[in-house]
Amino acid sequence: MGLPQSLEIAKAEDGYIVKPTVTDSSKALFISSTGQPDIVDAEKLSLLNSFKRISGIVGVIHLHIHHYLITIDSASEVGTIYGDKKVYKITDFSILRLSSKKFPVDEDETKYVELLRAHLKNATLFFSYDYDLTKSFGKQTIPGVDSEFMWNYFASQSLIELATKNTYASNFVLPLIYGYAKFVRTSINLKPITFGLITRRSRFRAGTRYFRRGIDKDGNVANYNETEQLLVVHTPEGDKVSSYLQTRGSVPVYWAEMNNLKYKPSLLIGPTDYSATKKHFEKTVQKYGVNYLVNLVNQSGYEKPVKLSYENAVTALNDPNIKYTYFDFHHECRKMRWDRVKLLLEHLSGLGLSRNDYSSFFVGEKFVPEKVQKHTVRTNSIRR
Repeated sequence: MGLPQSLEIAKAEDGYIVKPTVTDSSKALFISSTGQPDIVDAEKLSLLNSFKRISGIVGVIHLHIHHYLITIDSASEVGTIYGDKKVYKITDFSILRLSSKKFPVDEDETKYVELLRAHLKNATLFFSYDYDLTKSFGKQTIPGVDSEFMWNYFASQSLIELATKNTYASNFVLPLIYGYAKFVRTSINLKPITFGLITRRSRFRAGTRYFRRGIDKDGNVANYNETEQLLVVHTPEGDKVSSYLQTRGSVPVYWAEMNNLKYKPSLLIGPTDYSATKKHFEKTVQKYGVNYLVNLVNQSGYEKPVKLSYENAVTALNDPNIKYTYFDFHHECRKMRWDRVKLLLEHLSGLGLSRNDYSSFFVGEKFVPEKVQKHTVRTNSIRR
C-alpha cells in the first residue's frame, strides 16, 4: 500500500485540507463542507490555522444534518509482522464538523455524534501503513482490500471513489480492521521468531450481543470474524511464514432473541428457509475450502432449538464441503478440564481435518507460496 507514515491537517475556508507530512508536492486533499473530497493545489488555499499532525483518516460520514471528517490523532504500535511492516492500534481520534456553523445542531444530531464518539472510543481499531490487515498473509500480493473486513469501508467510500479517478487520493485511504492484532518477537533455541494473532470482524450484520443474531437474506451472519495465527521464523535468507485461519460467527439460520426485562430474553426461531444458509456456505467454501463446523451451544434447555435448527439446515443442504460436529463444551470441559478439548480435535481428525493443512510462505527477495490452507474450522456458540 505504501501510505505516508503521517499526515497533517489544517482548517481552510469551507472545509479541511490534508496532506502528507513530508512531501515535495503541493498536492493535497481538500474535503469541503458538503463532505466531498478532491485533490487540489494546497498553495492556492488560504488556511485558517496552522497544520497539525495526524496518523490518518478514518473517513467522512453524514449524520442527521452535517458531514463530519473523522481523523486518527494518535496510535500505538502493537508489533511488526515481518520485515519493517508495523501495525498500530488507534488511541485517539477527532470528529470534525465540516458543515458551516450557520446551520444548527439539533438534539438528534448531538445524540448521533455522541453515539459515534462512543463507538470509536470503545472499538479496537488497527491499521498498518504498508500491510493490508483486511486480508490474510497469503493474499497480500492480491490487489485491493477485502471490503468485508475493512471496518471503515462505508466512511471511506467517497475517498475510494476519488482514488479511482485520481490515484493520488489513495494516499489518504487507510483500511482499518475492528478486532485484535498483536505481534511478539522472541527466540526459541536461539532462532528469532515472531508470533502473531489477527482477528478481523466483518462489517456485515455487525451489532451487539442479543440485538444481532442469526443470518440475513444475503447469507451474512451476525458478528462474523476471521482469526489468523502467524508464525514467522526469521533467517538470514528471509522469513519463513506459517499462517492458519479460523472463523467464528452466529448460527447461520434465521433466529433472534426478543429482549425484555428477563435475565434471558425470549428465543425465536425463524422460517425454515435454508436459501440464506446455502448462500453463506457457498461464500465461505469458495473463500476457505472445506468448512468444519463446530457447534458449541448447549444441547438442552434454552439453546436447544438453535442447535436443532442448525443441524436441520446442514442435513437439508447435504453439502460434502461442510462437515458438522457438535461438542458439548460445558459438559466435557467442566471443572476446568480444558485438556478434554482433545476429544473435539480427535473427532475433527476423524472427519478428515489434518493438522498439516495450513499455509506457508518464504519471503526473501520474492514472495514464494509453498502451500495453501484448504479448510477452515468454523465455531459458534450462543454467547457470541
